[in-house]
Amino acid sequence: MTVSEPQAPIPQPPPASAFDTPVSYAWNPWVRGAASLAVAWHLIGVMVAPISVSPQMNRGDSVIGAELKKVYGPYITATYLDHSYKFFAPNPGDSHLLRFDLYFADGSKRVNRDDQILPDRQGQWPRLLYHRHFMLTEFINLPDIWMLGELQAEEQQQRRAAGLMTAGPPNQSPARLAGELVGPLVPPGAGPPGDAQPGAGQPERPANIAFKSNVPLLTPAGDPRPIADLLEEIAREEQSRLEAAGGASGPTRPPSPVIEYWRAAAAYLARRHGATRIDLFYRKHILSSVDDYRRAGRLDPPESYRDQLLISYRVEGTK
Repeated sequence: MTVSEPQAPIPQPPPASAFDTPVSYAWNPWVRGAASLAVAWHLIGVMVAPISVSPQMNRGDSVIGAELKKVYGPYITATYLDHSYKFFAPNPGDSHLLRFDLYFADGSKRVNRDDQILPDRQGQWPRLLYHRHFMLTEFINLPDIWMLGELQAEEQQQRRAAGLMTAGPPNQSPARLAGELVGPLVPPGAGPPGDAQPGAGQPERPANIAFKSNVPLLTPAGDPRPIADLLEEIAREEQSRLEAAGGASGPTRPPSPVIEYWRAAAAYLARRHGATRIDLFYRKHILSSVDDYRRAGRLDPPESYRDQLLISYRVEGTK
């Protein structure tokens, strides 16, 4: 009897995998073409802000970037692509923060507190949330804040020297007569009129402020007035002046939409904290020099912060 040898197993083909299945594209050529155009549009939008920045600071947009911004402006603003990626080079500048004082219906108040500053490194986490608030405070910055603030400080010093800090209207300081205060804003690049140019020994005046206005810088008690009030009064005065000269008349608007951001921020903070009034300050952190650091032993001594009152906001229906 013959014993049959075991048969070797017949190899079986491997199971079919998903990769072996023929791919069936669901998009037709028109849809794929539209999607490709959308991707190309977005990639160009990512590059618009960086290429629009001049290689040298304060030189304006590049020619190509300026033309592209006319088309891409609304899109890159809505999608938060309007940043230049220059990383504050070559030299980082001063940082700008928001500080706020709260006043409540029961007469209590919370002022000069470290936890009432935006952005807040301690309370805002993750870091992206802090950075978003930091960008907001930079966005609502306005050069005229510090120009007007310096003039207010100068006016206070003059009134203090003349003994007028609590008496008389602020326009009538002997050192600054009516009609010689800070005046209407003029287009960027246009300096003050000829008779407003600084003379020898005088401090340099802001390049975009004309000193021909009767708007008072201080309250009758000698306190700085909110910058928003000054800018709006200056705009109304300029409008009246143009109408009196036969110019075009129209609705009076603040000189900058940034004022509306200030007001919106104050309204939000007042609502969030249940306050009836809020004073919103712009805080400038001046970078310390090497000598400042050696003297103070730190990069953020109290004297490196300067506060400027932007707006005093009162909730509607409250006293």
